[in-house]
Amino acid sequence: MSRSNEKVLSYQDVLLRRADVELLRESEWLNDQIIAFYLEYLSQERLQGRPGVLFLPPTVAFLICNALSPAELMPMLEPLKIPQRKVVLLPVNDNTSVERAEGGTHWSALVCCPEAAACIHFDSAAGSNRSAAQRLCRAVGPLLGLAGAPRLVEARMAQQRNSHDCGVYTIAVAEAIAGTPDLESRSADGVREALERFPFPEPAGMRRGVRDLVARLAARQGRAPGAEEQPE
Repeated sequence: MSRSNEKVLSYQDVLLRRADVELLRESEWLNDQIIAFYLEYLSQERLQGRPGVLFLPPTVAFLICNALSPAELMPMLEPLKIPQRKVVLLPVNDNTSVERAEGGTHWSALVCCPEAAACIHFDSAAGSNRSAAQRLCRAVGPLLGLAGAPRLVEARMAQQRNSHDCGVYTIAVAEAIAGTPDLESRSADGVREALERFPFPEPAGMRRGVRDLVARLAARQGRAPGAEEQPE
């Protein structure tokens, strides 16, 4: 087994290998696994007691947008009770190829408010992922219990200064949701305004924080990831 393929952390349904963890270094583009891990971590550790909030992993968002019809997805997603949620986060990826499920070049975040029939799009390269967000917004409508597509609203957020931090900003939106405890009681405009005001961390600090988190969790499992000691 190559070193890059070594298992570093098994967390809930997410398996991180060394190659995944190394993407948390500077100048690397985050993949599905890292984003899925952090969303799952926030769900388990920060969203307990907040049944109105749901984070969906990148693979599910991709299936909704590109692969399966609402009729095929409904039985799979019914246990999640998506229409009853107040705030639902879906990672947006511009990949449209079912042949390359982990492809794409840009991440953003779609925050859906089913009761308001609205989805709020947070894009750290404003406009770059709008068409992908529109596709996902149309596809998710039936799963939100809506007859048509939700209203799509573009939100303001900090903008990336390079081509590789989009995934970091995407998980930062999840961090903002987890860090705003009364979000579920707000209107869609209130959700947007609260998240726009949230102080987003610098990407380098966010990368270090997630890398250190992986190291701590791996140590509890008796694994030594080592990636946390890589230079920035």
